[in-house]
Amino acid sequence: MFLGNLASVSYFLPEFILTATILILIITRVATKDPKSTAFPILSLVGIGLAILFAAVIPAGEGKATFEVMVAYDAFANFFKMVTALAGIIVIFMSMDSREMEGRPQ
Repeated sequence: MFLGNLASVSYFLPEFILTATILILIITRVATKDPKSTAFPILSLVGIGLAILFAAVIPAGEGKATFEVMVAYDAFANFFKMVTALAGIIVIFMSMDSREMEGRPQ
């Protein structure tokens, strides 16, 4: 199924959420006085969790050609979005109590 640019935006919401999360993390890091704050991993987990939620809600039935046939959206692409997001969650949990990061700001 061929989708134009405006119709494709709804299928790209998980990526928009991750981009917004990264921008919020950068702004929070610049504005925060405490570099060892626990807000950064929590914000990261919330952003990835929202991206997983939106990726799970969007139906991945038949393959769709989004953004003027520039991006394919199907169950295979959705599967790898989930795998990548779950890997990101694991990395965040592993780095929260890492001994290598004890003396350095996160």
